[in-house]
Amino acid sequence: SSTGSTLYVEPKSIINLGNQLRTYQRQERVEEEAVCRALTEQVAAVKPDLEQLLVVATKLDLATARARYSLWLEANPPRFIDPKDIITLHQLRHPLLVWQQHHEQGTAVVPINVQIQPQIKVVAITGPNTGGKTVTLKTLGLAALMAKVGLFIPAREPVELPWFEQILADIGDEQSLEQSLSTFSGHIRRISRIIEAIVSRGRGDEEDAVTRGHGDAEIGDEEDAGTRGRGDAEIGDEEDAVTRGRGDAEIGDEEDKGDKEDKGDKGDIANSQFPIPDSQFPIPNSQFPNNQQQTTNNNSLILLDEVGAGTDPAEGSALAIALLKYLAAHAQLTVATTHYGELKALKYQDERFENASVEFDDSTLQPTYRLLWGIPGRSNALTIARRLGLNTAIVDQAQTLVGSSSEDVNEVIAGLEAQRRRQETKEREASGLLQQTERLHREVSDKAKLLQERERELKLEQEQTVQKAIAQAKQEIAQVIRKLQQGSASAQNAQKATKALEEISQRHLPQVPKPKQKPGFRPKVGDRIRIPRLNQTAEVLTAPNNDGELTVRFGLMKMTVPLEDVESLDGQKAEIVVKKKTTPTVVAPPPSPVRTSQNTIDLRGSRVADAEFELEQAIGQAVSSGVLWIIHGKGTGKLREGVHAFLARHSLIDRFELAGQSDGGSGVTVAYLK
Repeated sequence: SSTGSTLYVEPKSIINLGNQLRTYQRQERVEEEAVCRALTEQVAAVKPDLEQLLVVATKLDLATARARYSLWLEANPPRFIDPKDIITLHQLRHPLLVWQQHHEQGTAVVPINVQIQPQIKVVAITGPNTGGKTVTLKTLGLAALMAKVGLFIPAREPVELPWFEQILADIGDEQSLEQSLSTFSGHIRRISRIIEAIVSRGRGDEEDAVTRGHGDAEIGDEEDAGTRGRGDAEIGDEEDAVTRGRGDAEIGDEEDKGDKEDKGDKGDIANSQFPIPDSQFPIPNSQFPNNQQQTTNNNSLILLDEVGAGTDPAEGSALAIALLKYLAAHAQLTVATTHYGELKALKYQDERFENASVEFDDSTLQPTYRLLWGIPGRSNALTIARRLGLNTAIVDQAQTLVGSSSEDVNEVIAGLEAQRRRQETKEREASGLLQQTERLHREVSDKAKLLQERERELKLEQEQTVQKAIAQAKQEIAQVIRKLQQGSASAQNAQKATKALEEISQRHLPQVPKPKQKPGFRPKVGDRIRIPRLNQTAEVLTAPNNDGELTVRFGLMKMTVPLEDVESLDGQKAEIVVKKKTTPTVVAPPPSPVRTSQNTIDLRGSRVADAEFELEQAIGQAVSSGVLWIIHGKGTGKLREGVHAFLARHSLIDRFELAGQSDGGSGVTVAYLK
């Protein structure tokens, strides 16, 4: 062995076998190298295709990662709008907070609502510490970055925001012992770089206006931008950072440092390192005017946390006011957090400024993390210090040192916040009532449709039942007629046939119930009644007589009025007295004759002259039955007129009339003989 402590002995009988084994192993390696060399040559022959396939697979994998992450976030696609339109982000959430809620049993995420008018250039967010001001800045900046790299935004539709060329931030503390930087100097150095980036960006846009499109040109990118699909733009390591890592929400080193108090942050979160092809994200021409003053007002989003902090409050607030006014003239949108009261008053001096605040619940002494627009916030420093456990005596002493004017302002702001909460409560109640009304309207509409459908079905069933009853009645009537035609036309047979027809009508005709008479109003002497025709209220002096008239008095006047002109005070009409008339005794007519083949003649198709001859013969044969049915048809009516004229002058004809609808209607005339 290598140590010399062990001795290996190989028997002579297996030496040849060992040599053969090593020979075979060497031959095996030679063959393996030959196979690998052949496969390598084949792969090398299609190397360009494999490289292109790798690029396509990478793009597909990146697009799939975007889609899956957006689906997990329950996000919606953004729509890039013109800077002159309203920025709308409803129920916006930070992706890291959503991750903590789902995977670390965190508290429910409180979304924020962002709606910024186009004339607003600076939004000053105020409110208590630990209230969510910095998180609001990061959420807004992250939403703009996610839209640029092709990710959906975790907000409710519609998601509308402009295309920001640069997203520059000063968040966190950059103090450093090694670089001799204090908190204030760190902020100033970072803000200086932000201003330089805005100015240089404006100059670069003017210099490259001829050679570049409205989007960022990809300098140094060997791949043709036209071969990339929308949402697959190459954006470097920053874009890869979006789709990997915990929660897929780390936007490069800058965003990661911003979430860790921004130590070492250099201010520029997203600069020209995010090139997007011009054909994929067109930028409105209004962003690139010709004059130099407006060119410096580039499409940038500036995020400033605790602007002007870290120095004397008076000088810091003055510096913050001057900085925000400069950014209002040179940047598309600036969002800054502050505790300075002077910045809260800028809204009432310049229409380009807007106030927002994070809400603080005075009852629980806890922040609600809701973002309120149009109302400046209170710092509530003393309240938060008391809640965090600071000595009560110190807090009470500080309370006495606070000026009365500050207390008055806080009370006004507290009143505005309370009024805002009441309005939001009423809005929610109104929204609930509206939803309930819409639901009831849908239910009523559905029931109405069901009732209409049921009504159509019942009508159809009734029509089918009536048709079936008519068909059956026709069959039974036809049987009666056939029996009469087959037998002798005697009065007994006719009475039997009439009785059979009555039984058929009773079986098939519906029994119509007699309408119930509603009890009417019967005026009595002394009742108060109303006469609508005269618009008067009167007193009844006499009861109605047999003619339905009564005497009434209203005021000094007496008059006789009919019952139909009066009604009770509650609107009931008077019951009309029906005068009974004696009717003479009428002898019941003999039973109706029955139509048979012997007393029926068909004249259809005959001329009037020929019809008169045939009609004369038929009248002579029908004397025994006393009635004759004449079928002349409808047609033009010439034959019917001729038949009627002949019957009118015939001496044996008592009267004649058109038959009923069941016997042929106007196509048949029934003549009664003397």
